[in-house]
Amino acid sequence: MMRLKTHIEKQILDACCGSRMFWFDKDHHAAVFMDNRSFGKTLCDGRRFEVRPDLIADFREIPFPDESFRLVVFDPPHLRRAGKSSWLCAGAVSLKAHGRMISAEASRSACAS
Repeated sequence: MMRLKTHIEKQILDACCGSRMFWFDKDHHAAVFMDNRSFGKTLCDGRRFEVRPDLIADFREIPFPDESFRLVVFDPPHLRRAGKSSWLCAGAVSLKAHGRMISAEASRSACAS
């Protein structure tokens, strides 16, 4: 696992990476992969399922200063709605000005007070 200060140089934060199914390159050099757990298990069909983030942290308390990243990937399961006080907006404030957040419905402007 990398130290927090090395993550600051990265441009992309995947705030709840899980098994990195979102990614073609599961070890993308510009990304910090964050999740609140690390584990592995064998599925019923024999495939291996692993969650191995670079950084174990909760997206509700992202351990980076605001405006640290150009892109935040936020791909939680079953997301329907986000309001200005939602946990989803916590990821949006981590973006640099004019940064982009990939999610179901959120953007920095939608979360602005």
